[in-house]
Amino acid sequence: MIGQACSVLPLDDGQVADVVLFHSVYGLRPAVLDAANRLRVAGHTVIAPDLYAGQLAATVDEGFALCDQIGWPVILGRARQALAGMPAGTVLAGLSMGAAVAAALLTERPATAGLLLLHNTGGGAEGVRRGLRAQLHIAEPDVYQPAAEIAVWE
Repeated sequence: MIGQACSVLPLDDGQVADVVLFHSVYGLRPAVLDAANRLRVAGHTVIAPDLYAGQLAATVDEGFALCDQIGWPVILGRARQALAGMPAGTVLAGLSMGAAVAAALLTERPATAGLLLLHNTGGGAEGVRRGLRAQLHIAEPDVYQPAAEIAVWE
């Protein structure tokens, strides 16, 4: 659901979840660590991997440049490495670019318990399996997300 409350965490039976939270193009900033800590306080096990290996961007343009410099294959490789020790049912979550990372890895993790996309659709919803618990939070309007892509999620 877009812009409406629906529960990804906790899961239906009230259990806590294992969550991986991928950062935005800015890098692993304190705001991402704070978001991960909020989920931990709610009882979830959370990791927030550093896909930029310590590098941070001060502006969105610097962030896109840093993403291009590191390269999408390296970013996805680091994300896969972070997920290697996580249970199959881990919830994939991402902020902006991190949502695209989560969506890109979803097809490789068929037992994923939930998908939480913040500030990005992560691409189209065509590859999302039926019944997957998912939340998408997008600005209205969002200059980075095509209306047609959002419509597929709706």
